[in-house]
Parts: sequence; C-alpha cells; structure tokens
Amino acid sequence: MTDTLVQRTRAHIKQNEKPLDFPYPDGKGKITAGAGFLMDDRSSFMKQSWEIRDNNGTRQASEAEKEAGWQALQKAGAEQKEGANNRAETYEKTTPLRLPEGEIDAQLNQKVYAHMKAAQKEVGDVAWNKLSEGQKVALTDIHYAKGSLNQFGELKKNLQTGDAKMIAAESGFHSGENPD
Repeated sequence: MTDTLVQRTRAHIKQNEKPLDFPYPDGKGKITAGAGFLMDDRSSFMKQSWEIRDNNGTRQASEAEKEAGWQALQKAGAEQKEGANNRAETYEKTTPLRLPEGEIDAQLNQKVYAHMKAAQKEVGDVAWNKLSEGQKVALTDIHYAKGSLNQFGELKKNLQTGDAKMIAAESGFHSGENPD
C-alpha cells in the first residue's frame, strides 16, 4: 500500500462522508462524529480528544463536560431510534464538544489503512494486485462504510475472476445504483 493510495482513499472518503466535528446520533441512534466514526459506547466516547469551543475560545473538554455531552447524546439517540430520522446537523448544538480537525484526520488515516488491508485480505492478494488504484479506492470505501465486503458476494466473485464489466456493475455503492 502506498501513501498516495491511502491519501487518495482518505480524500475520497472525506468527500463522501463529509466529516462533522460534533457528535450526533446516526439514523440508527448510534453516536457518531468525524468521518462516520462510531463511538456508541461510553468508553470510546470518553476517550476522544474532545474540545469545547465557545465564546471564550477553544480548550480541552473536562471529564464532566464529556459526561454531560454523552448523556445529552444518549437522549437524542433514543429519539432517533424511535424514528425521528433527523439529519446530523440537527444535533450540532446538543453539546459544545468538538473533535479537532487534526484528530479527525489522524483517526481517518488509521481507519483507511485498516479497511484497505482488510478489503485486500477479503478479495485476496492476486485479485487486489490486478486492480487499478481507483478500484482499490472504491473497494476500500465500500469496506469502510459497511465494515466488510460480505454483503457484496457477486462483487468479490467478479474481482477474483477479473470480470471488469461485472465489477463496474456491482460497485455502484455511492452512485445510488446499489444503495445501502
């Protein structure tokens, strides 16, 4: 894996995920921030490098402020689970907690690298090495969003057989042709 491929994939995911620096409950009520970073348990939420941005400037959030944010988001998440289906921006003022951009980028780099390696393992080295850089970016994006390629059995089969036409037909993940 080259640094260029990781950076290209990171840019692609940022374009599609549109990272948000504030925490919010996703459509299933799971607490999320950054570029789709799931932090749905208290421990992972509290470990984040949250900042407080207010009229006094920017500073590191205290443990009490993180806890207050977690509690507010649990209430908001329960509403999402009940079918509110609000957009992420609805929750921007739920808490003053924010993830620094550098932290979002660092976490995204780690996640992109991990998902790229996992996608390569799932399709096999032989098939992976035959893919163009753009195809590797697309596969990593699918893996990033879904956590695996398990839902894409036909795509994996076509990757292993090298059927380029079928690979293209099966990989319209963000195009709406194969919506999640």
